[in-house]
Amino acid sequence: MLKVLRLFLLLASFSCSAAYAGESREVFLDALKEVSVIDDAEFKGEALVIWPKPSQQDLLDLEQLSQTLCDEALSHQALVVWFMDSIAFRSSGDMKLLHSQICLPSQATASIR
Repeated sequence: MLKVLRLFLLLASFSCSAAYAGESREVFLDALKEVSVIDDAEFKGEALVIWPKPSQQDLLDLEQLSQTLCDEALSHQALVVWFMDSIAFRSSGDMKLLHSQICLPSQATASIR
């Protein structure tokens, strides 16, 4: 009986954590969307996908910005930060990657262009 109770408590804990994580992700995304240089943001699987404002995307230091976002992305179970080309998407519907940052827990990150 005690094993069943422990299992139930463990499962309840996981479901509460999952619900909190989902809510926490939404709060984080809402805060990101309030940043003046970000047009949109979403989680796609284990990626944090950022759409910069078209008027700002060529001015941004995407490497520095993505490194800054990595710690927060990791806390929301995202392993990579992707910056997408808002200008190309708005003009032709093309999905183009501007910058990709792999997030590692040790603060050592790998950048791909």
